[in-house]
Amino acid sequence: MATHASDVSSRQTPSLEEVRGWLQSLSTWGRWGPGDDLGTLNYIGPAERAGALRLATGAPPISCALPIRYERPPHGAADNAHTDRPHPSWSVPLRVVVQDGAAAPEPATRYPAYDAFLIAPHGPLVTHLDAPIHTVYNGRAYNGLSASSATVEGRKPGSIESVADGIVGRGVLLDVPASRGRSWLDDGEAIFPEDLEAAEEYAGVSVSRGDLLFVRTGYRKRIPLGPTTRYASRPGLHAACLPWLAAREVAALGSDVAVDVVPHDYPELGLPIHLIGMWAIGLWLIDNCSLEGLADACRSRARWEFLAVVAPLVLASATGSPVNPLALL
Repeated sequence: MATHASDVSSRQTPSLEEVRGWLQSLSTWGRWGPGDDLGTLNYIGPAERAGALRLATGAPPISCALPIRYERPPHGAADNAHTDRPHPSWSVPLRVVVQDGAAAPEPATRYPAYDAFLIAPHGPLVTHLDAPIHTVYNGRAYNGLSASSATVEGRKPGSIESVADGIVGRGVLLDVPASRGRSWLDDGEAIFPEDLEAAEEYAGVSVSRGDLLFVRTGYRKRIPLGPTTRYASRPGLHAACLPWLAAREVAALGSDVAVDVVPHDYPELGLPIHLIGMWAIGLWLIDNCSLEGLADACRSRARWEFLAVVAPLVLASATGSPVNPLALL
């Protein structure tokens, strides 16, 4: 039976006090040393990486990224219309400069077309990887790292530069609506641990240590261009999934939304998957994936595990980066 937003109160939802307690009880601070900034990516060791590489069959890779579009979004920049710059909380491509139809200076002579993008990766529009230090709580980031985003000499601990060499591991797609015989989840419809396990059973796969877990809600099938407001109602994972993710030792979590269900039950904590997942557990998040092509391929091949490759831009001191996650089945 499908669980809709109106049914959430009937589920075994943890209390605010219990969820707040996970900031301590689920914490991995110090597990990999006082200076660690990889967090859950430490779960991907040589054995996990080698096993993932064996999953590639030679089939063409499948992109799990949304296109970064030229036009302004329907929100964000418009909220700050008195300036030419977008509000920094919005993910918007702002400028494109091209020589369209211009005559070549000389016949048969090459001349370039130009592109220029101003991209704020965080927000609901761009497929991006969040480093754990993207979330700040009580003035500190994951593992007690400095929350300052100022450019520093050399590599800033905890920044996206920590994964400059990329992330390679076993990817697993859990298609929650498909496991319920549906095309998509409704706005505000929450995913609970039992839903993840039902999707595992549907796929015949089990999420395990070091996996890059992708959870499909079907949101992009229903609303391809994404939300029209910053905190629009959307499906996603409920905070109740946090102990499950920690117990399975998931290395990175991606979804076709910004992971957290909205609305959720804990306004005092902001987005609980982001807060506790990143700040306490050290979990890397991949927001706003495009999972429809991957879901079709997994369904047609009856195979829901694959080699996953995520390579961010090497942005000095950044807390996140646009990414193009690739799945090789």
